[in-house]
Formats: sequence, C-alpha cells, structure tokens
Amino acid sequence: MKPPQRVFGFPAHWQAGVAPRAVADLDIAGFHVRALRWECSDVRVEGLEPWTDGHLISFVVLGGGEERSLSQQGSVFYQEEGFQLLTSLEKKFKQGDGVSAPKWHKSYRHWPVAGSVSFEFVGQGYFDTQVAYLFRHQSSNQLAIFTDEINRQDAEEHYADEERRG
Repeated sequence: MKPPQRVFGFPAHWQAGVAPRAVADLDIAGFHVRALRWECSDVRVEGLEPWTDGHLISFVVLGGGEERSLSQQGSVFYQEEGFQLLTSLEKKFKQGDGVSAPKWHKSYRHWPVAGSVSFEFVGQGYFDTQVAYLFRHQSSNQLAIFTDEINRQDAEEHYADEERRG
C-alpha cells in the first residue's frame, strides 16, 4: 500500500517502508471501504513544520473490479489523486435515512461538486467515532468520502442540553 502523495494539498515525503494500520473495514452499498491510519511522524510535508505526533486517515475503496485510494488533497473531502479538486456545496439539505440520502449532522453538511456537477450519494458507514459518507460522480465515476464526528453537537444543541440538565 503506497502512502498518500499529497497531504492537505502539499507534496508528502514518507519514510521508506512505512505502512499504515487498518482501523476500519466498511461495506457501503456494494463498495468495500478500508480506513487506514498513517502516523504523522513518518512523513515530511513540503511547506509545513514536521510533526512528531498525530495521524492521518486515508481510504482504500474496492468496487466494480477496481481498487482506489482516497486521501485529502486540499479540501474537506477524501478523493482520488489526479481528479479536479472538489469543492463543497454547503447548504441546508434534507435529513435522509442513511441509505437513499445521507443521515448526517444538521449543522455541518458538505456535498462534493466537481466543476458545476454535484456527486450522487452512495451510502454511509461508521467507524470509531466517525461516520464516512461515500459519494460518486455520475459521469466520471470519481469517488469522494466526507467524514464527520458521530456525536458532534452544534452550539444550539449544546445549549439545549445544558438547559435540560439545569
């Protein structure tokens, strides 16, 4: 498994022989998605100070006879290298059931867009304290993943909880 070539949009130089640790295996709508943890102490990123602790996540997606690697390329989305950098359509989306539409936190919604074309929602899966939303571009079949904290609260929810607790 080769490490991401870019981290936050910057070229990355990894130590020889570095290997990730698999942290989750998810089945999302016919795709097998593996989350990989890479240690930050194993990489030097051009333009950034060296890290001594922490980690990065990337994904390997198997489906349709293909294996694809997705990492953050400079946006909130994990995406394949070599495709146009995805932008985020941020607006109020209807809460879904998690199968036909994302079931996500109401205050934090990012939908991938390439050029002016929105991706379609494929499905979602859960690992650790994260939910991973898988999207696919209809014409290019490019994949993208957006992750979010499962139990994250927005300010409105936080204050409502405080009020209930007294």
